[in-house]
Formats: sequence, C-alpha cells, structure tokens
Amino acid sequence: MSILKSVCIKEKRTNKIKNIKQADLIKTGIPNDIHCTGGDFQISILSEDFAKEYCEKNNKEYFYGEFGENFSVENFDISKLKVGDKLRVGDSRLEITQIGANKSKNCKNEIHDNFVFAKVLHDGIVTEGDELYIE
Repeated sequence: MSILKSVCIKEKRTNKIKNIKQADLIKTGIPNDIHCTGGDFQISILSEDFAKEYCEKNNKEYFYGEFGENFSVENFDISKLKVGDKLRVGDSRLEITQIGANKSKNCKNEIHDNFVFAKVLHDGIVTEGDELYIE
C-alpha cells in the first residue's frame, strides 16, 4: 500500500518549498504552487523510500520537499507505472504524464529518473496519510 507522506508547494522560484500537509487539488494543480498553471507537470511525485536511501548514501539529511517534489509517497514503485495510468489519492484522481524528469545531457542524476509527473483529472482534497493507488 502506497501512503502519501507529504504535500509540498513552492510559491515562487526564490521561495523554499514547504509542507502544507493538505491541499484541495484543482484542475490546474495545487493552489499557490508555482506549477499550478495547468499542463502536464502539475504534480511531481517522488518515492520517499528512494529519496531517503539516496540521502543516506550521499550523507545528506532528508526532509520533505528536499528534491522539489509535491508529493512524497511511501512504498511507491514507479517501475509499475506508465504514462496514462490513473492514480487515486484522497478525493482526487490524477493521470501520469511523464516518468522521469527532463534533464540535460550533462546533468545525469538518479533522482531525475525517479520522479513521476501527473495532472489533475478530478478535483479533491489530499492529506498526509491518504492511500495512493493505481486504478
């Protein structure tokens, strides 16, 4: 079972990301988040398990939003996902739009490969502790 561990936003490029713990998703994303503009990259999702392991391996402290993710999800295996899959979390429904982050040829980073991006299909409230599952 995959569990939503954090709901983070970044209001401006110069602001730090903050964990708001709950959000009322709308058709364009998470209100007040820099990516709440519609399109295919409204919500970024990262496996908490991967992020913690990565930080431990690289002697870094892990905190929610460390890599700019909107959702940190426990027990989230991106290898089971493909573009077009539908996810249910809280009252909302999402569609996977991209697996892995775009990166330049000179910027190979395993974190980029472990991001998933989604758009909101159905508005709803999401809260830390909600189950996230593939429909």
